[in-house]
Order: sequence, then structure tokens, then C-alpha cells
Amino acid sequence: MQEVENSRPPNHSGLWRKILHREKYKSQDRLVLSSFVAICLILCLGYGFAQTIPADPSQYPLAPTPYPTPSCSAQDVSIPSIDTSSIVIEKACECAGDTGVLTFDFDIKANADRYDILMGVMGGGNVQWQAGLSTIVSDLSPFTNPDGDGDYGDLEKGTYTMKDARIEFSCDPDCDGNVNSSVDLSFGFAYNVSKNKGYYNTFIEPPKCAVSGPFTFDVGATIDLTKISNGGTDTFNFS
Repeated sequence: MQEVENSRPPNHSGLWRKILHREKYKSQDRLVLSSFVAICLILCLGYGFAQTIPADPSQYPLAPTPYPTPSCSAQDVSIPSIDTSSIVIEKACECAGDTGVLTFDFDIKANADRYDILMGVMGGGNVQWQAGLSTIVSDLSPFTNPDGDGDYGDLEKGTYTMKDARIEFSCDPDCDGNVNSSVDLSFGFAYNVSKNKGYYNTFIEPPKCAVSGPFTFDVGATIDLTKISNGGTDTFNFS
């Protein structure tokens, strides 16, 4: 009589352990990959937003003024006209060594796209004061940021009105020791001609610069005197 061997079903527990072990690590790999992709997206989006948020212009300190007026022959950026009716003396001159402050509206023309525009006030042979153009006006709508650095403001080709431009000027630009009743001011511009130059203009110098003017501003203070008579006959004068 032939003996039949007792056969037991195969033990698959080891195989299942291997399969479960492999699936566990696949899940971990997928989790790591998903986390990596999410981090990359966050960094990329963050970089993009950082490129379009205007930077604080104080991060780019300007050269001290005064310094000699440069020789600029280019006219890539110019001031065709100033609205004289808009001129307001915010701070009048009190002495020859003083600095006055005025605001006014003016038109600016860019003959081509220009970037990182710096504006300077010129008079008496010196650049008296300077600032990033977009930092001294009340309306930022004319400015764009195609180079992504968000510094002094960029202008596309065209003519725009700058509103409430606030500038400082020397009360005695000719250095004669007297406060001038009017000052002749020119305006200089420094700029980059292409995007993403990686640097910012800290002062006005050739060849990438332009000058408009001079324009005359009446800045002298006046004193109104009223004589009140009390019936006396004495005379007086204020000379």
C-alpha cells in the first residue's frame, strides 16, 4: 500500500512580509517626493513674489551731495515742461546756508525704456540733492518693474506726469552769502539702459545720464508790513 505524504499548504507569511515591507518603503518614497515637490513650489513662488515686491530704496545708499555737476549729453530722459501753477514752497529759506523744500508737477519723457532712474537737483555747479525718482512723487502709476529689482522705478518709452515731486535745493546756490529770491535749477537723471544690470546708480555720471533745464523757481520769502497810526506825527522807516 502506497503511503501518501502529508502535504501542508505552503507558508506565504514570509512572502507577505516582504511585500508589505516593500509597499511601506514605496509609500515613504512617495511621501518624500511629494514633500520635495511642495518645497520646490513654495521656494519658486516665493522667489517670484520677492522679485515683484518693490524693495526699500534705503537699501541702496546714494553718494553724498553736493558733488560737481557732470557733463551729460544724452537725452534719453528729459523734462519737457513744469507746471508752474503747482509749485508749493514747503520750507522757505531762512538763511544763506539753509536748504529749502518745494513740490511741483512736471512732465517726464523717456525716449526708450529706462530702468532704475535716479533724479538729481543741479545748481551753482553742483548736484545739490538726489533721490530715486519713484520715491519723491505721489503717484506711482507711471512706473513699472520689468527688471524685477523694485528699486527706483522704471519707465517704459513715453511721456508721463510726475505728481507732487518733492525736492530739496540750496538757498544760496551762487555762494554769495545771501538768500536768493529765485533759483535756477536743472534736473539730472541717471539710469540703466537694459534690464537686470545687477547694480543701482548711486550718483549721476556719464555716459548714461541726461540733464534738463535750467528752470527758474521763485522761492524768496516776502514780509508784509502794515503801518497803524495812533494820531502821532512822528515818521519812521524800515531801512
